[in-house]
Amino acid sequence: MDYFIDNIIYDNFSRLNIDKQLEYIHTSVHSILDAIINLNAITNKDKLRITWDINLLNSAQVDQNYIEKFESTLHLYKIANENSDFHWKQDASFKNFTHSLMLFYKEFLDYARNILNVSSVQTGSKNFVSELYSQIPEIDKFKVEINNIELVKSAYIHGSLSTLDYTAFSDFDTFIILDDRIFEDTQSFVEDIKKLYKASSLFYIFDPYQHHRYFFAIEKEISVYNNSFLPTNVFNDSTCLKGEIDRIFNTYNADFSHKLALKRVLQMVESLHDNYINKGKDINLWKLKGFLSYIFLIPSLYLETIGICPYKKESFVLIEKYFPTKLNEYINFSSSIRANWQYKLTYKEKILRWVFLKVKKAPLFYEYLMCSYSPKVKTKDKLKILDSSLYFQEINTEIDQEVFFENNK
Repeated sequence: MDYFIDNIIYDNFSRLNIDKQLEYIHTSVHSILDAIINLNAITNKDKLRITWDINLLNSAQVDQNYIEKFESTLHLYKIANENSDFHWKQDASFKNFTHSLMLFYKEFLDYARNILNVSSVQTGSKNFVSELYSQIPEIDKFKVEINNIELVKSAYIHGSLSTLDYTAFSDFDTFIILDDRIFEDTQSFVEDIKKLYKASSLFYIFDPYQHHRYFFAIEKEISVYNNSFLPTNVFNDSTCLKGEIDRIFNTYNADFSHKLALKRVLQMVESLHDNYINKGKDINLWKLKGFLSYIFLIPSLYLETIGICPYKKESFVLIEKYFPTKLNEYINFSSSIRANWQYKLTYKEKILRWVFLKVKKAPLFYEYLMCSYSPKVKTKDKLKILDSSLYFQEINTEIDQEVFFENNK
């Protein structure tokens, strides 16, 4: 979707100082690459085609929205770096678009690294001990698969899966670091994206209502790291499945990115509230988990905007002194749903899991079907859960456009 705040920034880009300009371009390109790696960038028609034959990915077409976002980002980069003469052959095929994107990203990171001030952050993850995760066979299987993907230099699990305090609501959270060779060897990169895609089927076997695939960084990004991609403190409670246990990240001030991330999530919550309450659209368990996941991001994202980077599970307590009572009550109410999240898969859902996760290993199509066919939430429960989310409008108004443009010169 188009975020209102991004339109404001695009129209006022020249008012930002150079650090914020580069920070915004960085997050924009990273988000396009995220959609490439996780295969969200291709057209819906081609998502269906690769379900039946993943080898069709090379010629799959990138959705026009991502083409336009790339072109807009290139335009902004020319404003930030007037000496750049980068241009791309406007080819929307997945392989050729990815090649152009990576050529640009390499140039951008080299330029940004020379301008942005970075400081080193030492992180340390834990060694993987198979016996500790014997109740989660998907982790062992994922470890085997990820170690067979050459361009993945390091791989980690993080969050409640790593700390072993997971619940029925928990996601299969991963972070991968990709070899810098992806800048040069597009064909090998695309082949490994196919392998990553198939391996992510394990995420949905662990969590039937998983809503995301990989968090990632490229090796080159580690030297000019934006902490909004995944806060570096998360790695201290992560578990290493491949590669380096200890890492040094060179990070720059990402306050602008944290505010943008919060603004986008608040806008998404308002949009979903409008769809499900004002427009009366049905919500099922798949969509409800997605909605609640946005709610649970807000406390940590808000705290990051004021310089506090907590673990997500700690953010619900820390946020109490910053949010009004009615918002804290709503967050606590939503947390009680998460704590008691239990469901029995329907016969139809079990069939979908067997066919599209274990046989076809096609999580994109599984997502589409689960979004369509998971059990509906009763109207009275929908109103109880979603109606009070309107309280977040106050926070959304607080994080408004002048936050981004004050004191930029």
